[in-house]
Amino acid sequence: MKTIKKGSSGNDVKVAQALLDYSITGTFDVKFVDVVKAFQKKHGLDEDGIIGAKTWAKLAATAP
Repeated sequence: MKTIKKGSSGNDVKVAQALLDYSITGTFDVKFVDVVKAFQKKHGLDEDGIIGAKTWAKLAATAP
């Protein structure tokens, strides 16, 4: 998966939104940044609101 952040859109964003149980819009908006930061904080990651390799790995590891 590629790095995604505020302003990104497309299938990678939809996957991340599904993994974070967020409304699937395919658009990485300001509200989704907050959801990502909360996830990162909970899992001891840098709280930058960007989904890069480490955040993707933790999302995959915690997926139901």
